[in-house]
Amino acid sequence: MKLPFLASPFLVLSIAILLLVPIAACAESEETRILPPTGAISDPHPVDQVAWLLEHKEQWPHEVITKERLEFPLVVDGKIMGSVSRPAGSSLQVSDLSTNQITVSFNSFTTNLPIDLTNLREIAARTLMRQMQQATATPRRTPSPSPSLKPTPSPRQLSVGANSIIKTIFKFGIGNIPALKNASLFEEGHRFGARIEGQGASPESYSIVSDPTSTTGRVLHYLCTSQHDGHKARVEHYIYVSQMDTPFITEFSIKLDKEFTPVGTIRPDGGVEWCCLHQWHQTLVSPPLALTVKNGTKDVLFWSMIYRETLNGKYKHIDFPEQKIQLDHWYHFRVKWRISPDQNGYLMVMMSDSILPKDLDDRNAIINYHGPIGYAFNKDNAAKPDATGELPHGEGTIREHIGFYQGPHPDPTTHHGMSVDNVAIYELGK
Repeated sequence: MKLPFLASPFLVLSIAILLLVPIAACAESEETRILPPTGAISDPHPVDQVAWLLEHKEQWPHEVITKERLEFPLVVDGKIMGSVSRPAGSSLQVSDLSTNQITVSFNSFTTNLPIDLTNLREIAARTLMRQMQQATATPRRTPSPSPSLKPTPSPRQLSVGANSIIKTIFKFGIGNIPALKNASLFEEGHRFGARIEGQGASPESYSIVSDPTSTTGRVLHYLCTSQHDGHKARVEHYIYVSQMDTPFITEFSIKLDKEFTPVGTIRPDGGVEWCCLHQWHQTLVSPPLALTVKNGTKDVLFWSMIYRETLNGKYKHIDFPEQKIQLDHWYHFRVKWRISPDQNGYLMVMMSDSILPKDLDDRNAIINYHGPIGYAFNKDNAAKPDATGELPHGEGTIREHIGFYQGPHPDPTTHHGMSVDNVAIYELGK
């Protein structure tokens, strides 16, 4: 179901986004009907539970559960540029109630929902019954059936069929993992290499390790530890993918170590800490697209995006919804992307809580954005492939990075470890 959105007039960003964490086991997601005690007399004038709840604000719930999969528009600078979906059974914070609508808050934004799309009526009934029976014995409870849940397709579909893939840019599994230990690898004319920087990284910071939970039994593991000198650190592999304004699909599976420590909040120089797990670079400035661990946490991820539509324009930054994960657990991402600082750009992200799912498609995208990504640049400075097909770094060249890139973490207990498997990059037809 698509819903209207209350956009706020933010200068940089006016996005209505839901937290994307599916709540599979939440107390309110299992409907409960409370039966009156034996011998109770039915009230001939039943109370409207929602009306009663409106009059007793101290009894309002802190959160409600959605009964259907919902889609919310992404609004950037007053324009709808896609959508973000929230699955049935998701938890939303309550900020206000009215007779027929409930106002929910998420990521500092708000939107209105019809009450019947949530379990508010059931919550109101239970709350009222508890108030009426405070002096009686504990009531008997029987579960009521769950509502029928029907997924809603995304508003704009992008083909994921095999016919749309025109070139495999890179793909690694057990067959070519050993090659990653070399500093470079050429795959269909695209350069692949390793970057190691800082005290918290070394050539031994990435290695091939055994993992019986992976698809092949072996994975590539990255590790960044503390930085004593106050500088950033990185241990990652990269590949020069293409010139910008070209569509791709990237697939990868990741698992953060169970020993993963929280990302810092403030750097020694007073700036904000960061820890990227996967990123796309266009120039030497901040990456226009990245998957990052939220600072101050060890198990909250979010996607971020930057764009500048003209050479002298302002940089605009978008942080997409946060995603709670489990440490020591595999997640697989399918990312459909086209970095272009005009309306040709798009980002569609699908995520599964298993290592290599077969059911990811556009219909269950958690991010569906259509609009500018990346930086406008002087095309006279664009890099040109050399005789070997290698794409040197230039303003219009897109380079994809796998592994850690983080700010300084002087804490000697810092442990940022991640296993990676099933990485693939495919070029799509325009």
